[in-house]
Amino acid sequence: MKIVYGERMVIWEWDGCVIKIEQPDIIHAEYNKDDNIVIVYSGENFVSKIIFYFSLEGKLLGQQNLLEGTLDWNHNGKHQISLHHLHYLRFSPKYQRIFSIFRSSSDFDVPSELEVYNLEGEKIDQIESPAGFTMLYISEISKKKLRIVCEALKEDCFDKSGRRYFYFNLELEIRKWVKDGIAY
Repeated sequence: MKIVYGERMVIWEWDGCVIKIEQPDIIHAEYNKDDNIVIVYSGENFVSKIIFYFSLEGKLLGQQNLLEGTLDWNHNGKHQISLHHLHYLRFSPKYQRIFSIFRSSSDFDVPSELEVYNLEGEKIDQIESPAGFTMLYISEISKKKLRIVCEALKEDCFDKSGRRYFYFNLELEIRKWVKDGIAY
């Protein structure tokens, strides 16, 4: 899907209609095909402060305030969660989940953890990184598993060529990690 954006307007076409969204200080806008949403990054000097999530019909689904560390959304009422030491967030209305990768401190040598919330704002799971690795970001989502890029924290977890970034599949129901190749 083609999205056109400028400093104050995002435009796309969906189901025969032209959708126009006005937002101040737009830095970037993109279509997320996994979740079927449009994500708009707003801020100053190419530094995002707020991320807006829109349905393809143009309805505001939620917004993440990067300065305050909060995510607000509407689903059977208004909800908000606070996210401390957040490293990565994936808001997925399609799968009715919020995935938050965080560290227990601002130290990047500490392995990250994954928190999973439902759209009612309840934390439904918390999963540690694979042993010797830290999670960086989610590359793919399906109903039963996530594909996550992880970084090796110790040299003994590097491959024989010294590479340290790998894909891992996480089976959500049984919380099982499976290493799935090198991430570039």
